[in-house]
Amino acid sequence: MGSLNDQDTAIACVPIASTAPFTFSPRADTPPPRLRPLCSDLLEVLDAHRDNCERLGKYVEAEIARKRIDELKGHEEARRKEAMRARQLAEVLAVEEGHMMEFQQFNAMWDAKMQAYETNGGQLIQAMRVRARGGGCAGWRWRRPPFPPPPRSFSTRVATPKIPAF
Repeated sequence: MGSLNDQDTAIACVPIASTAPFTFSPRADTPPPRLRPLCSDLLEVLDAHRDNCERLGKYVEAEIARKRIDELKGHEEARRKEAMRARQLAEVLAVEEGHMMEFQQFNAMWDAKMQAYETNGGQLIQAMRVRARGGGCAGWRWRRPPFPPPPRSFSTRVATPKIPAF
């Protein structure tokens, strides 16, 4: 799309003063803006001017108006695309922020559980050491049996004869 000189056209393109980027809030339920009112009004005026020039036979001026309309539509389309990119970027950032918050909550919960697990394990080890030193098993006496087990009796040896191998 070529840029046209102001002397080539009867109606000049008026830039819109508020060109600040569109900010998107993920909680806002408002749809994105379509055409800016001034731009749509200008397009209507240019289209009426083009129709009027065609009716009067001023085809060069009508062609200039048509090119200006195409140029304005291109600029508006580019603005809408940029606004959409900004909204999508804001959505992605909001999702990433939510993911990071969830990840931090999970890590905090996991650290608390691991701390409780290690504390409980330490307490159980300490209780086992106390019992092993004699604090928990005071009435128990560990000793070896006084004599070896008795030998097998003759009857069991006789009752289970050896089978000769062939």
